[in-house]
Amino acid sequence: MLADERKFQILEMLKKHKSLSVKEICDFLNISESTVRRDLRELESNGRLKRTHGGAILKEFYALENEENVRQKENKYLEEKKEIASIAFKMIKENISIAIDAGTTTLELAKLIGQSNLFLTVVTNSSDISNALSLNPNCTIYLVGGKLRNNTLATVGNYSVDFIKNFNVQIAFIGTNGLSLEKGLTTPDLEEAQIKKAMMSISNNVFVLADSSKFGLVAMVKVSDFSQIDAIITDENIDKDTLREYSSLDIKIITNKRR
Repeated sequence: MLADERKFQILEMLKKHKSLSVKEICDFLNISESTVRRDLRELESNGRLKRTHGGAILKEFYALENEENVRQKENKYLEEKKEIASIAFKMIKENISIAIDAGTTTLELAKLIGQSNLFLTVVTNSSDISNALSLNPNCTIYLVGGKLRNNTLATVGNYSVDFIKNFNVQIAFIGTNGLSLEKGLTTPDLEEAQIKKAMMSISNNVFVLADSSKFGLVAMVKVSDFSQIDAIITDENIDKDTLREYSSLDIKIITNKRR
């Protein structure tokens, strides 16, 4: 396994588990302890993690330039995203209006709507999502125009924000790159943050769709505090300590995980 691939795998494991021992990394990647320690030193020097006695923890920050594009992300944690989408879909009733933010988890929700016959009106800033929705003949779609971000295939900019503010919807389904008790909801791009804020501002209820790997991560731009959302919908891989921590602060998490 090449060094860059090893480091990528280590970071992916840390996103999921938040902390790992050297032995756990050795066993998972089938590499020597000396190789793991060297990789951890290099990742720490690049600001990607913090080494601990006998292992490493994820550093709560990743830089804008490291944002993956939509095609790199769409098949990662796919089962978790489908699980989240299934929960979110059950919240949608006939003849309501909703907003769906661009993202790979929200795309899975759009696919479920597209496979249904629900009468809905949907505002979205994603062509991928509008295409998935269009399979439902009873779905009225307002596709937000504006500048297209190549990384996420989302439309952004002042024109997009102004267009969104023409609407009032019952539910907004929002994606996020990071969730942190200290920093709230964050994303790598300022213009995408403005779109998320606009969708939240026109909605009666706001649900954040985020797989469990997003907890503990902080991106460059703040979207909102947890007080501005109604609940986070996540997968059953979220650990019980995180559930207890958020619950103790009255932050609602909806998941299939048994508590």
